[in-house]
Amino acid sequence: MTATHPVPAPTQDASLSPGRRLPAVLAFAVAGALVVSWFGAADPTTWLLETVWVMAGLPAAILLRRRFPLSGLLCGLLAAHALVLIVGGHYTYAEVPAGDWVRDWLGWERNPYDRFGHLVQGFVPAVLVRELLVLSLIHGSHRSPSASASPSAPSSRCWSGWRPSPAARRRTRSWGRRGTSGTPSGTCSAP
Repeated sequence: MTATHPVPAPTQDASLSPGRRLPAVLAFAVAGALVVSWFGAADPTTWLLETVWVMAGLPAAILLRRRFPLSGLLCGLLAAHALVLIVGGHYTYAEVPAGDWVRDWLGWERNPYDRFGHLVQGFVPAVLVRELLVLSLIHGSHRSPSASASPSAPSSRCWSGWRPSPAARRRTRSWGRRGTSGTPSGTCSAP
C-alpha cells in the first residue's frame, strides 16, 4: 500500500490579496481614463501639460510600491487626484461640464472646477507626504522618503551622505557647554 499525501490547498497569490487588489484596480482605471481622455481632448498641449503628472506619478507609485506601500485611502485619493487632472486636461478646467453644472446650480459667474482642482492638488499631496513620512519613521529610515522619491534623488542622496569634518563636530559639541560652569550666567563664551 502506498501512503497518500494530502494535496495542499491552492494558495492565494500575495499580489492578488484583497489588500493589493484595490491599488491594481485603481491603477488600471487611471491608465484607462488617461488613454480615453486623449481622444477628443479640447487642446492637446493642455492635455499633455495637465496629465504629465499622472504619466509620471503612476509608474513611480508602481515602482515604489514595495518600498513605500500606500494605504487604500491614499491610493483612492491619488486615483481621484489623477482623475481630476485627467478631466481638467481633457476639457480644460474652465470648460469641464461638471463645473458648468455647479456654476449654474449655485448661480456663479465662473466655472468652479479649477478651484476644486486646486483644493485636490493641495490636499492629496499633503496626505501623500504625511503617509511617506510616517512610513519612514515606522521603518526607521533616516532618509527622507520625499527626497528618495524626488527627481533630485541623486543630489539628495549625496547630501544625506555628507558628514561634518572633525573640527566642525568639535565646534558643535562645545555649543552645548556654553553658559555652564566657568562662565557667568546669561553669557556665552567663544568656542
